[in-house]
Amino acid sequence: MKKITIKLLMASLIMWPSISVAATDARHINVRMSPSVLLGFANARIDVKVHQNISAGIMVDYSMLVLKYYSYGLGLSFKLDGQDIMSTNGWYLNPYATYAYGRFKFDGDSTEKASNKTGGLIIGYQWIAKSGFNFRLGVGAQYNSSEVFGKKLLPDFSMTLGYAF
Repeated sequence: MKKITIKLLMASLIMWPSISVAATDARHINVRMSPSVLLGFANARIDVKVHQNISAGIMVDYSMLVLKYYSYGLGLSFKLDGQDIMSTNGWYLNPYATYAYGRFKFDGDSTEKASNKTGGLIIGYQWIAKSGFNFRLGVGAQYNSSEVFGKKLLPDFSMTLGYAF
């Protein structure tokens, strides 16, 4: 029993450097944010890799502008070339759905509480540095269903800065 334990210990010490390097090179989470925070609109995206070229994530938005609201939702990202979504540059497809609730400010002081449901699709390109910093730029369309504004198909533009680890 002692010989087996010593052999296992020796094998683990020999393999340890390769195990620790592999663990540090693997990225499974990407935290992203839009530069629109400078304009009074904050959002955060957290993506978790579920397959080599697929990530699933949550979205949280908060607006402090004329339209005061918060939203949350779910999204998927598919790397179209099949490569690792957390470490390679390339084209991606991002379908998403959100739910928003807030106060919509109209003429002067009148405000109205309302909710909004959104479904959208963005196609874009992502740049990921070896350090994990990344930039995404995309365009697409979203369908909004709102109590205040009705149902509309609108263009969508996405730009985020992030860090994958």
